[in-house]
Amino acid sequence: MFRQRRLLWFWVGFGALVASLWFARPADRAALPLSDAEDRYFSNLQATLRRVSGLPCAAIDLDRLDHNLKQAQSALSSEQRLRIVVKSLPSLGLLRYILQKTGTRSLMVFHAPQVPLLLRELKDLGSIDVLLGKPAPAEAAYQVISAYPDAAQQVSWLIDDGNRLSAYREVARKTGRVLSVSIELDVGLHRGGIRSDEELRTMISQIAAAPSELRFAGFMGYDGHVPHAPGLPKKSALHTALVEVQTRYQHFVDVAKAAQPDWFSASSRKLVFNSGGSRTLPMYAGLPTVVNDLAMGSGLLRPASFDDEALAAFLPALWLAVPVLKKQAEPPLPFLDGMWGLLRLWDRNLAVGYFLYGGTWDAPIVYPTGLRAGWFHDGPIRNLLPNQQLLTGSTRVVAEVGSFVILHPREADNFAALSDLYAIRNGQVEAHWQPLSVLN
Repeated sequence: MFRQRRLLWFWVGFGALVASLWFARPADRAALPLSDAEDRYFSNLQATLRRVSGLPCAAIDLDRLDHNLKQAQSALSSEQRLRIVVKSLPSLGLLRYILQKTGTRSLMVFHAPQVPLLLRELKDLGSIDVLLGKPAPAEAAYQVISAYPDAAQQVSWLIDDGNRLSAYREVARKTGRVLSVSIELDVGLHRGGIRSDEELRTMISQIAAAPSELRFAGFMGYDGHVPHAPGLPKKSALHTALVEVQTRYQHFVDVAKAAQPDWFSASSRKLVFNSGGSRTLPMYAGLPTVVNDLAMGSGLLRPASFDDEALAAFLPALWLAVPVLKKQAEPPLPFLDGMWGLLRLWDRNLAVGYFLYGGTWDAPIVYPTGLRAGWFHDGPIRNLLPNQQLLTGSTRVVAEVGSFVILHPREADNFAALSDLYAIRNGQVEAHWQPLSVLN
């Protein structure tokens, strides 16, 4: 009797364990649908792209982009202008659209060899004003000016220390051109630039001593550290950090003005005091500041990693679309063939396999719902199948061979890896653009 009772309790316990494991199974991810509005949006986007392409591509929602452009401009005062960051929006067609829509003709460029192409291809829009977003080697500046002499004046070359200033002065001598130079300020990021009054006065005096070679164009003081300011409440901590940037920026302007007041006179060419970025530009609305030039790039498309509170009013406007190349019911996996049936019984999200045309898409999947990266993992990017990435899902996932999987890229410039960029409005392709190669 005792033995039978032990056996009974064993089976009761075993049954309870099996039942608890069964009810602890992963939920069917496809059972968590999008809202009706989101489902219609992505379904229409997928249908539109299938009409024009069967290959991986990127899509920009022009209505959402227009909304974001208005949001960015609404944060600017009448004394401030918007500067478009090429690095984050690397497409001539896209840049042209944004320049025409906003009326700005100011660009920030991080890769000097792109300057001649931009100035040449966009010159029909009027005089393009370029500010380097990081100091370029003097050799690169020499090559750019040799290829496109007008770049000497249309470009503000960023100078971060006395050695680079001397090197650029030599470029001016060799090319016979007066170079416009902007001084990089360290306003708290500590990535480079002028930190002390003495450094600034020395640089100002060097520029003033070479009027036939150098012309002072203004300052660039990037506030990229502000979104990471510690403290609670977070909004207050960010505001305090941004105000500190303005105080430091104003101080450097005052030092330069005291050293060379003529440069700041009303009769002189207006100086550019640049700052800002996607994560801070909206915070400048109504902020007392000497900054008159604010840069923005990625935020205009609101990629996945730009979910900052400052961009809450901005809409995601960029998508990557990757077609399904193969679909496998009950997909086998190497080395797990014998266990696969048990694994699929445990996790219904392993029921069907989808192999994408390409892989290493470091971006959240937004459509169709229920898909996830498969079992070949290589860290967070899951890159052991880089050319035909495996996704798995339950039988409820709505995807077939040839249909597009829509991803929300983490960074705006992710579309530069693709060959086609489609601009879509109201379910129709309005423009077909190509990315701007970093090699140009």
